[in-house]
Amino acid sequence: MNPAFAVADYRAPELRAIPWNDFLSEFLGLYAAPMKSPNTLRHTVYTMGLLSELGVQSTADLTTAMLASLVTSHA
Repeated sequence: MNPAFAVADYRAPELRAIPWNDFLSEFLGLYAAPMKSPNTLRHTVYTMGLLSELGVQSTADLTTAMLASLVTSHA
C-alpha cells in the first residue's frame, strides 16, 4: 500500500548521502563469511569496483543513469 494514500500529510523520508568508502565498508560487511559464500563476496567486490571506476563518490551518485551506464559498459 502506498503510504501517500494512507496519510494525508505523508512525505517520503529524506535520505542523506553516505560517502562511498563508508558505504562500501558497511555494505561489504553484509557479504563477509560466514553470512555469504566467498564467491558472492568476490562478485560483489567486483561490482562495487566497477561503480568506483565510473566515479561514484557517495550513495547520491547511485542514480538510474549511473546504473544504466554500468550495465551498458559491460554488456
